Amino acid sequence: MSAREHDVKYLVGQVESLRSLFEELVNPVDWDDLIPIWDQPGWTTPAEFRFAVGSLDSMVKLTGHLVEMKKTLIEGSHLVVVRG
Repeated sequence: MSAREHDVKYLVGQVESLRSLFEELVNPVDWDDLIPIWDQPGWTTPAEFRFAVGSLDSMVKLTGHLVEMKKTLIEGSHLVVVRG
């Protein structure tokens, strides 16, 4: 086993890191700044537009996977029987 065996503080730190990263990801100011840029006539070439679409599509899929992983972590943690 690793040196982090039963290191609950490490797990808590990782959860806090995730929370911080998600707060940054969902910052509405960043996203709201993009919409006026995209809405300008001639904003981009078809290739660049495809890049933006691909990036956002991937982000949505990855985030969906992360939501599922969170559910699995929570459900699995609840199923563990603590033996005394």
